[in-house]
Amino acid sequence: MDNSLLLGQEFEVDLFLHKLATSASLTDIRDDVNEYHSKLKQELVKLINDDYHDFISITTSIDPKLIIALTHPLPILKQQVEQVRSDLALVQSNFLSKLTQRANLRDQKVCSHTYYFYIHSFTPYRSLYYCFYLDYQTRCPV
Repeated sequence: MDNSLLLGQEFEVDLFLHKLATSASLTDIRDDVNEYHSKLKQELVKLINDDYHDFISITTSIDPKLIIALTHPLPILKQQVEQVRSDLALVQSNFLSKLTQRANLRDQKVCSHTYYFYIHSFTPYRSLYYCFYLDYQTRCPV
């Protein structure tokens, strides 16, 4: 089996299977892939065991002063985040109140247009009524 396909930067399954399908059966490919998988697992275990001593020495040699120095800016950062949250809450409440005011103005506008429509629709009738009322008073004084 050609390991160059498996060792490249990016592994493409379709290309791998296409190249091997002409020269081997699927069972042979499966066996080769399982063998390669077990080799990878062994190398991973070896790599972890080789670097385990370095990992333990790093974790035991960390200076507590360094950790304290790293945690020192955290309360300041937390306070800044809380300040930004409160500012955003204030902006949101102002925005919602302006939206409410705008909705109220829209309702008032609709009401005033309706009132205007009714007033102007009754104006001719009011003029007729006034004319009839004056005519009635001149003809029939009380």
